[in-house]
Amino acid sequence: MAHVIMGLGLLVVAVVVALLLFVFWLILQLVRGATRLFLGPGLKRVQTRAIAQRAPLHTRNCSQDSCRSMNPAEARFCRRCGRRMDEPQRAPVRRVAML
Repeated sequence: MAHVIMGLGLLVVAVVVALLLFVFWLILQLVRGATRLFLGPGLKRVQTRAIAQRAPLHTRNCSQDSCRSMNPAEARFCRRCGRRMDEPQRAPVRRVAML
């Protein structure tokens, strides 16, 4: 009988802890939503969008007008449409040895 009572007690404690965590999370989400409503999306979100719109450094776009997808700089064929990519222009690189 003592095991049953102890088991029910632990169950009640677990439910209460879960309920408290849920209420805390709910209040946090309401405060977060209210601040976004009154203050806007925030600086962090705007910066993330601006960074995501920039093209990565080592990519190039497909030359076909209907495709224009981004591909790695060393790609020979477009990943989206399969068209052969133009050869990338090679720039001379000056290498200097450091002693």
